[in-house]
Amino acid sequence: MNLPPGVTPILESSIVVGAADRALSAADRGVAHSTAARWLRHARERWRQLPSGLQQRAVGVALLTAAVVHVALALWRHTPPGWLWVVIPGVSAAVGVVLLMASTASPKSQAPSPRRPIRVLVLSPIPEEGAGCRFRIAQYIPFLREAGFDVTISSFYTPEFFRQVYKPGNYLRKALSFLPLVARRLFELNTLDDYDLVFLYREAIPLGPPLIERAIARRGKPIVLDFDDAIFMGNVSEANRAIGFLKNPGRVAEVIGKSTRVVVGNEFLASYARRYSDQVTVIPTAVDTNRFVPRPAAPTDPDRELVLGWIGSPTTFPYLKDLAGVLAEVAQKHRFRLKVSGAGQPVRFPGVTVDEVPWSLADEVSLFNTCDIGVYPLTDDEWSKGKCGFKAIQCMACGVPVVAAAVGVNREIITDGVDSFLASTPEEWIEKLGRLLSDPELRARMAAAGRRTIEERYSLRVTAPRLARILQEAVAVHK
Repeated sequence: MNLPPGVTPILESSIVVGAADRALSAADRGVAHSTAARWLRHARERWRQLPSGLQQRAVGVALLTAAVVHVALALWRHTPPGWLWVVIPGVSAAVGVVLLMASTASPKSQAPSPRRPIRVLVLSPIPEEGAGCRFRIAQYIPFLREAGFDVTISSFYTPEFFRQVYKPGNYLRKALSFLPLVARRLFELNTLDDYDLVFLYREAIPLGPPLIERAIARRGKPIVLDFDDAIFMGNVSEANRAIGFLKNPGRVAEVIGKSTRVVVGNEFLASYARRYSDQVTVIPTAVDTNRFVPRPAAPTDPDRELVLGWIGSPTTFPYLKDLAGVLAEVAQKHRFRLKVSGAGQPVRFPGVTVDEVPWSLADEVSLFNTCDIGVYPLTDDEWSKGKCGFKAIQCMACGVPVVAAAVGVNREIITDGVDSFLASTPEEWIEKLGRLLSDPELRARMAAAGRRTIEERYSLRVTAPRLARILQEAVAVHK
């Protein structure tokens, strides 16, 4: 790695790394003849035994941590952004970044032997509890294993933190929980030599510049980048809007340029990615059609109350809220219950009977196939064009006809009036929901057609061989 003139001597001298050794020595002298002194002497000896690269990385992590704590305290105390609040964390972060850059420079590793599996490290911001990681990555692992890959998934968020991150407020608590996750991700760079390929889902760390991605590229590891949302647009959830300034959507273009192959979920995303790479492939988000199946037998009681279903997340719940008026008008003419799962907040729609059902991974399929009709609303904007229509795909795989917003990729997935319905206006929503609620034969016909659509175009059986081929190609070009 070529650092700016004069930086390398500083890094290799006692000015930076030696400062930590002197600090330990001074602390040792200051607390002589105590338990703390013995601990500090031990720490100083262990520090001197570390390779210089690890010493630089440790100091870098400490400086970055100090910068994040500084910003978190400012947010917590609502302190006006005076010059000290900008200069101190800014300098700490800058020095930390330079140290990390220096410590991760390394020559290329050897290509994998044809006699062993291709070892893949998957970096994802979210754990498998998040649909993106589960359906863009995790569900492919059994197939990839059979195709000669050894896959390890490393998620940035823990399941516990993931459950808290989209809840409003608690910024200090979130910041303090975030710091150990950053440190873990940075030290994970030490394991890169164990892998032949890095498969990156969206981003390695959800905030800030692409430090991890840059380090991986400097190490000569091929990167396959996958994303299924318009992450280059900088959309921020309402719960975390106060820290939206820490998002860095511009990094997406840089990471695309550093990637050997890029996989995206639809053509809208591909049109963006092709500005920065000529190695872009569209693979739609798919389901395992052996798992997502229609329920064995739909209820036949003609007088029962039908179930409209919406399964989503706190970030997509605003789309359902926008549909509340439509649902209330439909409820004046047709009996139904609205099943809601994943909203992350209490749901009260006047004039509509709402059943709130907790989301769980174990019950995921039954949440869909116990609905009679699915609803998939979206707003018609650029962010929604980046969506991959996955809730429609899940409904249709489970034999549930869906009324979906006529936006983006939904127009490709659904043949309007054949395997489900598309709606563009409140009047179309009311009319098409009413038709499905009043006509059991139409529901059955669309359910069967929708299932065929998914089996033919959006099943794991179709997409898994394509993904395996892309990963193989990415490794092959680095041999």
